[in-house]
Amino acid sequence: MHTRFRIIFCSTFILFPLLYACNKEKATEHDYPRVATGQVTNINAGGATFNGSFLQSGTEKIIDHGFLFGAKHLLTFSLDERISLGSSSGQGSFTATADRAMVAKKTYYVSAYAQTKSYTFYAEPVMFVSKGGLSPEIIQIVPGQGVVGDTVTIKGKNFSSSFYHNTVKFNDKPASFISVSDTAIVVHAPASEGKEFADIFVTVAEQTVQKISGFRYMKPIITGFYPREGVVGDIVKITGNYFPFGIEVYFAQTKAMIRKTDYKSAEVIVPACQNPQARISVTCDGLTGAAEQSFVYTEPR
Repeated sequence: MHTRFRIIFCSTFILFPLLYACNKEKATEHDYPRVATGQVTNINAGGATFNGSFLQSGTEKIIDHGFLFGAKHLLTFSLDERISLGSSSGQGSFTATADRAMVAKKTYYVSAYAQTKSYTFYAEPVMFVSKGGLSPEIIQIVPGQGVVGDTVTIKGKNFSSSFYHNTVKFNDKPASFISVSDTAIVVHAPASEGKEFADIFVTVAEQTVQKISGFRYMKPIITGFYPREGVVGDIVKITGNYFPFGIEVYFAQTKAMIRKTDYKSAEVIVPACQNPQARISVTCDGLTGAAEQSFVYTEPR
């Protein structure tokens, strides 16, 4: 069984002690792939061209290779931009166009990498000064409607592949991330604060794109309830849609205790009420939906 490790910015003469220290396994120079980072070319307002080459292929199949780039000398998969070029035979040179997540006049570093099942090799990074990159684009919001907490996918172009370099807001509320790539950002819909429609804002490398009314917050919908009449303390089941966690149920102006709820139903305990009839309503995130008919109390109040 192989132990996975990282080979970070090492020349050959200091590489072997690091390998042994990390894994307590001996690895020869022929085991792992080695790559070198070339100079960055074609630097312009639309991005830059990264260049790399294989120095040796190693003994294992190369499952991925490409480039990492970011604002610091020490580059990592978790924090920085990644351009994956896929598997390789481990021969010759390779290039990629970096056209996203770069601020004009800012210094960046790029490192070629190669990866096998057992090893990941990072080449010495090369520094360059960016002239900028393409603005992010929003193509589609899926789904285009829902409630607070729902999973929403923002499809587009020129997003950052790092969690730390994207910002997403629904109106002025930041969204929490589930996953990111350069073409799709998946988030949880934040609170609506009572607004039915939300403009979606995506910011990458100080460039912001807006999708006006990109997401619609749905009001709770009550399609029915049973029983239609009863006394204080009875259990009433309400059916409908858009009942997320955190809903509140009212009989007229009196709040009912909720026994259980899911996205399309809720069971509540009938509260005391001053009137012989009470309109049932469900509120969540500042949005309210009401039943067409009223609940009828069968005992005098």
